[in-house]
Amino acid sequence: MHPALVILLSVLLVQSITLLGKSRLQDILWFLYTSVFHRSTLSSQRSLRRDILSTKRELAATSSQDQFAKWAKLRRKVDKSLADLERTNASLSTARSTFNMLFKGVMTLIAVVGAVGNLWPGKSEEEVLSKAKVEKVEQELEEKKAAAAAQAGSRTAEAGQARRRTNAAAAEKQDL
Repeated sequence: MHPALVILLSVLLVQSITLLGKSRLQDILWFLYTSVFHRSTLSSQRSLRRDILSTKRELAATSSQDQFAKWAKLRRKVDKSLADLERTNASLSTARSTFNMLFKGVMTLIAVVGAVGNLWPGKSEEEVLSKAKVEKVEQELEEKKAAAAAQAGSRTAEAGQARRRTNAAAAEKQDL
């Protein structure tokens, strides 16, 4: 892979992590992970919540004294559904803990690989650039140095002319 592409991708990765923040990135990836790998668990959790809510409404509408058998049956159903929901939540909590550990490991791995990649000895400039390119770069540097020297020389000449004019003007003032 071309070194410029590697640098671009690594900068984009680092900037996106910096921009989003580690916790937000972790939440986004957790949402994607559960959407793909725990779809059935999430759907059963939603259906259990709906069932518990509807059963609790029905339980609240039922009198515990007048319709005790129906009330007891609904109460057992709510208790059973709550136990199932707790098991589902526990499995999702375990999956979240595992995901968090994996995420931290991957982030550490990215940091270590980036640091080692920066320390890894690469090719020198001369190995990367062909001889013709090296000569062209050297020639451009020489031309820049020559242009800078010429510009410095013209500044010196202009400064000398300005001094002569100032001295001539001062001499005229003294004569008057």
